[in-house]
Amino acid sequence: MTAMRQSLVEQLSRGAAAGAVDFAGKPPPPKNADTPPAPNVRILPEPGFEVTSEAPPKDRLTAEGSPCPSDERFDVAAWRGDSPVAEQIGAMLAGLTGEFDDPQAEPLARAVRFYLSLGFGAEARQLLAAFPVDHPDRGLWEAMAHVLDGERQPGGPLAAMALCDGAAALWSVLADPPSSLRDVNAPAVLRAFSGLPPDLRQELGPRLAENFLAWEDPANAQAIREALVRGARKPTPAATLTDARLAAARGEAPPAADLARIGQQPGPEGAEALALLVEGQVAEGKAPSAQDVLSLGAMYQETEGTDLGQRVGRAYRLALAATGDYDRAFSGRALAPDADAEVWRILAVSGPDSQLLERAVLPETEPLPSLPDTTRRALADRLRALGLERSADRWHPAETATAAPPDEPPPPPVPAEAAGPSSPGTDAASLPPAAAASPSVPASLTRSRALVEESARARQRIEDLLRATGGEQPPDG
Repeated sequence: MTAMRQSLVEQLSRGAAAGAVDFAGKPPPPKNADTPPAPNVRILPEPGFEVTSEAPPKDRLTAEGSPCPSDERFDVAAWRGDSPVAEQIGAMLAGLTGEFDDPQAEPLARAVRFYLSLGFGAEARQLLAAFPVDHPDRGLWEAMAHVLDGERQPGGPLAAMALCDGAAALWSVLADPPSSLRDVNAPAVLRAFSGLPPDLRQELGPRLAENFLAWEDPANAQAIREALVRGARKPTPAATLTDARLAAARGEAPPAADLARIGQQPGPEGAEALALLVEGQVAEGKAPSAQDVLSLGAMYQETEGTDLGQRVGRAYRLALAATGDYDRAFSGRALAPDADAEVWRILAVSGPDSQLLERAVLPETEPLPSLPDTTRRALADRLRALGLERSADRWHPAETATAAPPDEPPPPPVPAEAAGPSSPGTDAASLPPAAAASPSVPASLTRSRALVEESARARQRIEDLLRATGGEQPPDG
């Protein structure tokens, strides 16, 4: 109590010295008074500042300290009427220019907001480009249009608003998601999402759920999924996509039949469903169909540069590896740089020996890619099986095996055709395109041809390695 009294006296003294407090000088109350004493200290409004109890709440400020935009500036549900859209478009686009073709600010704002409420991001941007009218919300509208088109805007007008206690948090998370859930006002995001029109919930929901899964928050991702099916008679395609991502996060198989059905549909939902289906197949060690691989390639061309394009590109790259097209899988790193480890894993598990020799036997001066320990061990085990002890040790040192002397090249492996009906890691999914089965060629003959081609490539690779180290060439035949 003594310490508290001393602290209070010191603070009042500092306040009095600064002119913020004054002592009223009233006499002390009598000891038998029935009413509590009136305070004899009053807070002064002078000199020139207002006394407040605390700083503005953090949820009313952006991460940069600016005031958060009001919800009215994001109220897409109020930007369209209840009549059919076809009837509204004419009225919304009327009056964009005046008597002398000069752009009119208010009709333009009304038309842009109307397009945004429908999810027409590209059309909204076209209007803004055609009629360069100054408006306080022009930057926000353009950023929202990019979000609706599946594009992110790091550092854009919506950035740093994820902690706001309103609709700004939702659009900020979609435009420039923070790296941590600590920087997100999750309740505000969920409230704003639930208030969107049903069609916009279907469009934005899977992406929003994916963000929460990336933040390791499956509970809020599930809440997004529940909002997607609210009022629907059966699960919507967006809910199915979210179900697939939730299943993947739990380590479960995605709903393959539903994804296959949705993947046949045109548009973003079909592309995302096919990408999720193929990723699930690859994770289970299955090879996608040739038609699905072709479809993913075409979809990537249509979606390149968007968030969806990144997901489709990743699935396409994995599909190329899983079907044996390692040349394009490795050379197509720009499709999805984050898929490197998975492409190497597929090579280590099911790639043919010829590709293993071409990709995994590297000069000692060339650094190895950063891969999980399980993949490095699998590559090393296969290289040792081929007699390439030194290269294997670079990937994963042997625990008990003795490495080959540095001045002696490793012995050549047994050719694939002498090892039995198939070489290690070779299956139907990894056969080269030239060896694909056709109705007129028996499968056994097709496979034999593929093995011969693979053996020839492996032998040539080994000869090149031995020649480079001055070793003895393997005998012909």
